[in-house]
Amino acid sequence: MVLHDNGIIHENLNPKNILIFNGIAKISNLPLPFGKEDFNNEDLYIESNDFKNNNLYVNTEIFDIIGYVDPNVFIKGPSDYVKAKSVDIYSLGTLLWEIMSEKVPHQENGIRELVKNITGGVKEADIPGISVEYKNLYTKCWDVNSDSRPTIKDVYNQLSNMK
Repeated sequence: MVLHDNGIIHENLNPKNILIFNGIAKISNLPLPFGKEDFNNEDLYIESNDFKNNNLYVNTEIFDIIGYVDPNVFIKGPSDYVKAKSVDIYSLGTLLWEIMSEKVPHQENGIRELVKNITGGVKEADIPGISVEYKNLYTKCWDVNSDSRPTIKDVYNQLSNMK
């Protein structure tokens, strides 16, 4: 909550950026306020006949964490995509799913099939034996409409009130 309360969007929440220290989870790899202007956006595209406008926005370092990335990054592309706190909420939903399923998301397919599934709204399978309340929480975090996702305070409150 501290990040979002201070207007900071992480943009890269995934298990590699969560450290456990003395039983407390800490988020690492925080975004730096410089350096993004050095990126060449032309390097972040791959041509594809399978996707709208024949262009697909892809960060080449994203393949091992793609299940944590908001699908709107791929659907909208860099010119129309607006970074918001909901990006982190999508990632948090995937983390919640992974914690209970004990599986890494989207590991069954090749990258082209994976991106098609994610942009097509395909989600991970339901986890047997978990509460409906927990399932509803992580699926709300995955809402394609980023404005419909819960806030970090909503997620915290719902998790705190689960039995």
